[in-house]
Amino acid sequence: MKDKSKKIFLILFLTLFWTVPVKAQQAMREDITETLDNLRREYNLPAISAAVVSADKILASGAAGVRIVGKPNRVNVKDRFHVGSLTKPMTATMIAVLIETGKISWKTTPADLFPELRDQIHPSLRAITLEQLLSHRAGIIPFEDDAEWEQLPTKFTGKNPTMIRMSFVRWLLQHGATSPVGEHVYSNAGYGLAAAMAERATGKTWEWLMRKLLFKPLGLKSVGFGWAARTHPNEPWGHKGGDPEFIPHSPNDKYQLTPFITPAGDVHLNIFDLARFAQLHLSGLSSQAKLLRTATFEKLHQPIGEYALGWNAQHIKGLPASTHSGSAGTFYAGIMVYPKKTIAVVIAINASGKGVNEARNKLYAILLRRYKAVQ
Repeated sequence: MKDKSKKIFLILFLTLFWTVPVKAQQAMREDITETLDNLRREYNLPAISAAVVSADKILASGAAGVRIVGKPNRVNVKDRFHVGSLTKPMTATMIAVLIETGKISWKTTPADLFPELRDQIHPSLRAITLEQLLSHRAGIIPFEDDAEWEQLPTKFTGKNPTMIRMSFVRWLLQHGATSPVGEHVYSNAGYGLAAAMAERATGKTWEWLMRKLLFKPLGLKSVGFGWAARTHPNEPWGHKGGDPEFIPHSPNDKYQLTPFITPAGDVHLNIFDLARFAQLHLSGLSSQAKLLRTATFEKLHQPIGEYALGWNAQHIKGLPASTHSGSAGTFYAGIMVYPKKTIAVVIAINASGKGVNEARNKLYAILLRRYKAVQ
């Protein structure tokens, strides 16, 4: 009986030992919903969600507003937002995992991986590297506006996204650079080509690689591709306009991102999972690296001009910060990693249009001041 009592006491002790810190951490996490709601009202936004993290904990989080303008359903911190081009640093991170495992290298060229196209590749693109693609210095057509889509001579077909991406790559490499190789020109299509290279190097789809090598190791359970409300009905819709009102955009509208662009901008997830991704990079730059070596995180964030590998290079109060914004036209998202202050901020808005950029910038400033990252 004494042994049994000792076992029961030990189980109770261990249970209390592990659960109290978790509860304490939850109690310490600030609810910033009121701040977000004030900002949302100021800019007449449908909804906004945000979080602040240090290298090892979530400092604050909140969500305010409605999922669809004109409907009563309120957003919460578990709601999934489309994050557009925040997919780029995610794709770059996944490719960095492949590089560390020796599947591919920063200097790998399309000709190395697509030998069947070697004789068809335009001379201007024969020597471009994976590193140049991820830093937007490969001379690849941007595919940022409707006019570029309208110039395409054909539709790229295939039985699955990988085949469609390969069809696009074949056309892309034959038509050559549209800007000087080595010069920074932001390109969604460049990330489609980089993803196709990762697919050829591994024999796996970009979607599978993202889930297996990035999302699963980080425990990102809310993540998916495309507009979240297509597969999860009770999620925020995107909105367009804002002059003066934002107009809801049905997730089942014909407007969807094509597979050869999805690696550049077609992920959705909730604010906690976006915060965990930011935290991965913040800890990696703070000598607490997980998933990748510290040197690899430094490589991803080392600027080549004003852009690194999936990250914009900025300075805040004289200190380096890595940022990115993302929008596919109906949502808007932002990420800021500020390693010298060991803080990161993530923001998601279910709208794109008037006032959204200003709201993001103001919220960054508010949260950085509140957490003493700036004076």
